[in-house]
Amino acid sequence: MKAFLPFYFLTIAAVLYCCTAQTATSPLRLISATQSSIGWFGAPGRAIDGNTDGHYYNGKSCMHSQWARNNWWMGTLAQDSAVSKVVIYNRVDSCTERIDGIEVYVGNVYCGKITYKPNQVVYEVECRNAVGRSIKVVQNGQYLTLCEVKVFGDTITNQDSCPSFEWPWLSKSNRDTLLNHMCPRSY
Repeated sequence: MKAFLPFYFLTIAAVLYCCTAQTATSPLRLISATQSSIGWFGAPGRAIDGNTDGHYYNGKSCMHSQWARNNWWMGTLAQDSAVSKVVIYNRVDSCTERIDGIEVYVGNVYCGKITYKPNQVVYEVECRNAVGRSIKVVQNGQYLTLCEVKVFGDTITNQDSCPSFEWPWLSKSNRDTLLNHMCPRSY
């Protein structure tokens, strides 16, 4: 296809297609978790054990950081995925306000921030199909306690569908840069 612009011809050499998803928004599997510190026996895996019980000591299902500053929790997805939302279950027995200000990321892509609401247990953060393999939850001004983290989206089934093409006038480095912009990944 050619388009005429004054004094120039614009040639569109290819229409490129990138990365398709498997199904409509479905639960994604977190296979491991780490965190900045562990306090009160609140290991990172507790936030992905499938138990949403928000009673910290009764349910023994919430992660908890050791310090009140610069806290993070990170879960790893089973494979690259387009994340539509992250759902976080808050602690319910005390300290519920600590969830205020939590930031959620897919890789390095910022999804959003949680605003505490009294008596609210479940918080959803929209991630607008950010592509990545890691989910990071950050709390800089307070202890971090998460009783369950669930991720929804679509697994990337054909990441090789990111185009492979030969444009002899582009160096390999420039081709890779172009592909990274067209088919970004957030790790």
